Amino acid sequence: MRALLLSGGMDSIAVAFWQRPEVAITIDYGQKAAEAELLAAAEVAKELNMRHEIVRIDCRPIGSGDMAGNDALAIAPVPEWWPFRNQILITFAAARGVG
Repeated sequence: MRALLLSGGMDSIAVAFWQRPEVAITIDYGQKAAEAELLAAAEVAKELNMRHEIVRIDCRPIGSGDMAGNDALAIAPVPEWWPFRNQILITFAAARGVG
């Protein structure tokens, strides 16, 4: 099975159209833009006839700043920051992909 971590952003949408995977996995990790991202990802999955899996895990307690709805950590390099976000999202998607 070929799967894609589909955020609903331009990069993952471009990869979806290019690679045409069987499954799209979108992670709602508590970010403020989650609903808009889910809607965009769902539209792309529908257009490309992909099964769309959604994983919802509230990571706001470990987020920092604007998108988490928290104060930015003192060590945060930017106002919106989730430490190790990409690794976390890949782990969640991979776990869903085998489940």
